[in-house]
Order: sequence, then structure tokens, then C-alpha cells
Amino acid sequence: MAKVVTALSDTKIKSLKSQDKNYSVSDGQGLQILVKTNGSKLWEYRFTSPTTLKRRKTSFGTYPHTTLKTARTKRDEYINLVNKGIDPLEDKAKNIQEIRIKESSNFKVIADEWLEFESKQTMESTHKRKVATFKNDIYPYFARKSINDITHQEIIKIVELKTKKGIEASNKLYRQLRTVWRFAITKGLCKYNPFNDWNDPNKLDII
Repeated sequence: MAKVVTALSDTKIKSLKSQDKNYSVSDGQGLQILVKTNGSKLWEYRFTSPTTLKRRKTSFGTYPHTTLKTARTKRDEYINLVNKGIDPLEDKAKNIQEIRIKESSNFKVIADEWLEFESKQTMESTHKRKVATFKNDIYPYFARKSINDITHQEIIKIVELKTKKGIEASNKLYRQLRTVWRFAITKGLCKYNPFNDWNDPNKLDII
């Protein structure tokens, strides 16, 4: 006969005292609280990975910082993923990796790094003008976007807006943006160069 598990309560958790060895008390469905010898209480969740069929364990944080309700909600989320054939830990790692890639490919982060690189090779007055150009003409549109999400048409719009200040100004902006993309590709932060699509020489007087 399967062992009957009595669900935890805050009263029960608070009453758990440290012992000579760490011990665990189950809340059911893989969720348990680990009581350590120093008195701290750590939420643990055990499950069988649907992809490897191996037993795995993860932590949901310490009690009471992570409440009983929060731990159960997290457990239910993980159970839902397992039922869909998804390993929760693999899914979490994938999401973290995607966030890191997204952050590292942020246009403003890359452009700022390029401007810093350029500052070592140009006069201070020239560098200040470049910074002002990016701050006033580019960042309002691209600062929060991933460089991989910026399209050819979006770049065209930015350059066309600059033509109001003269064709040379738009040409200069074009060259600066093109260099940022080349810099990003060299750094491995961008896989595609939208400037390769700039195939209409009559669109703007761009050199």
C-alpha cells in the first residue's frame, strides 16, 4: 500500500526542529522541505525527467522567504511541464540562455561598446558628435531592441529621417550604422547583416 502523505501547513513547518542530521518532510507530489542541522528549511522538488527518465531534484528557495503557497504553485508549474514531456530544469536553462543572448545582443549595449572602441581611435570632438548622433537619432528607436530583430526597412527609415539635415548627414549615419553591424558580427553578437540588402542605390545618395 502506498504511503499516505499528510500535506504540510505553516504551523507544521514552523514546528520542525533541527536534528543531528538533515531530514526531509514531504508535502506530496514531489515537493518536500529539507530541514538542515543549522535549522534552515529548504524547499526541494523531485521528479522524473520525461526526456532522460532519470530522477532529478531542484530547489525552490528557503522557507519562509519562499512560502508554502509559492512552493506549491511552482511544483504545479513543474508538474504541468513534465506532463507535457518537458524537463523543467532543461526548460529553465534554455530560458536563461535565451535571456543572456537577448541581453548581449541589445543594440544599445553593442553600440555603446563600439563607441567606446571608436573613442580610442578618433579625436574627442569627433567622438562626442558620434555619441550625440546615436543618442538623438538612433537610440530613441533602437535602444531597447535586439540587433538581430532590427530590419532593413527600419534602418532605411532612420537614415531617411536624417536626410532632413542634409544628404551628407544621412550618408554619415549610414556608414556609422553599417560599422556597428560589422562590429557586432565580428564579436559574434549578430549573425545577419541587413546592410547586405541595401540594393537600391537610387533610394538615397549613400556612399
